[in-house]
Amino acid sequence: MVAKLTHGTPVVAEFRQHPYGEFVVTGFAIAAPMGIFVVGGWFVTQPGSTLPAERLIALRRLADTAVASAPAPVIRWPDTDGD
Repeated sequence: MVAKLTHGTPVVAEFRQHPYGEFVVTGFAIAAPMGIFVVGGWFVTQPGSTLPAERLIALRRLADTAVASAPAPVIRWPDTDGD
């Protein structure tokens, strides 16, 4: 599923992180620099690959939503110029 991810895809991502335990984040898969996808600030893929991120347990694509357009991709992250 992670290998077929595209920017703006609505997803439900399940993560495991101490001390929170298991939890889900629902949102859009956002393309970011370094070849990663994030959902709600959580990495879905490992940098530069289509492998699942370390804390990702499961990823489900949602059916089409009534959203007019996908959010813009992240183009300046991490910020390297200090502004």
